Amino acid sequence: MKQITHVLLAILSTFIFGNLKSYASEILEEKDTNTINDSIPKPKFTYNFSGRVHKSIMMVDDGGGTLEGPYVMDSDQAPSRLKLVVQSEKSLPFYLGANIEVAMQSRRPSHITQEQSNPGSVIRMLASELTFGHEKFGYIDVGLGLTSSTMFLHSDLSGIANGNILILGLASQGLYFRDRESGELSDTQIRDYFYTPDRMLITDRVRYRSPVFFDGLEVQASISTSAQWDAAINYFKNYEQWDFRSYISYEHQPSPTFSGRTVLGLSGKHHATGLSISSLFSTAGKIDDINNSNGYIIRLGIERNWWKYGSTSFVLDYSEGFSIGNENEKIESIGVYAQQKINPLNFDIYAGIRTYSVFSTEKSLLPIKTYTMGMIFTF
Repeated sequence: MKQITHVLLAILSTFIFGNLKSYASEILEEKDTNTINDSIPKPKFTYNFSGRVHKSIMMVDDGGGTLEGPYVMDSDQAPSRLKLVVQSEKSLPFYLGANIEVAMQSRRPSHITQEQSNPGSVIRMLASELTFGHEKFGYIDVGLGLTSSTMFLHSDLSGIANGNILILGLASQGLYFRDRESGELSDTQIRDYFYTPDRMLITDRVRYRSPVFFDGLEVQASISTSAQWDAAINYFKNYEQWDFRSYISYEHQPSPTFSGRTVLGLSGKHHATGLSISSLFSTAGKIDDINNSNGYIIRLGIERNWWKYGSTSFVLDYSEGFSIGNENEKIESIGVYAQQKINPLNFDIYAGIRTYSVFSTEKSLLPIKTYTMGMIFTF
């Protein structure tokens, strides 16, 4: 993966900072020897540099008798990042672009536990890819980036997607549950039940994206360097006062545990009232077990412009999962969140409470309750 990323960075560097004199001489030679090509418009390129700082503070009640924390983190839900996008202008039907995105996190939620509150800094590549294609035939993304099955990132219409997206464990995946009988920390983390880091999310891959047809339908498919593959079909539609989003995705062997995972997303939002419902339903087949792992989440939200500087959102969600780890196990999560946008400053602030519970015949674990406040600044 590092080799592919280095190659793409080298290509982009040459593309942006290449030898201008050599390039100019080549253009002159073309003019001297071939005047027919002078009539073909040459694409111009735009450069867009942006970034985001996303900090969160979390207090934890794991059943130990006292609140743990505060844990100050660089969130994994839309992490702090720098991003450079280079793309050709629409002077031709052909498209060429490059995307580089780097996350910079002083403390990742995946590394923070009750026993390790300061795991150190992490710099990681979120994207390093080239895109080429044609407006009528679709686009191909080559390199490190999101796979086709990550359409759930676009399915949350509640208004707080940046602060609390539909991967429930992403904000606190490193925390350990306590054993109900001994009161000591167990070896079971939130990520074991509420977030699967081995799924096809960000990886080196080749991805095809079709053009949008039938007024909102798009098809995607990708294959990674480890021979994993996934595909997705989505239909996003604005109809009068409504915004509808639906998709279905499939991942083939997304991790050593699962042979395949299918996810269905359905969401709708009424523009005038700001009321929304966002939902996900999933099933995954286990390699060594005939029982599938199933789960769902339902999120109810309202987003209103009560303040002229930005919208205010409130959400309530409930989720259940079955046989995630072992047969007959059940997991449950309930969350309540609010988020305020301050558009003139490109600033969001949010706060919320979430409870994680595991019900198992083999493990007796106390629930974990988290209290989180976050701030997002984009530029």
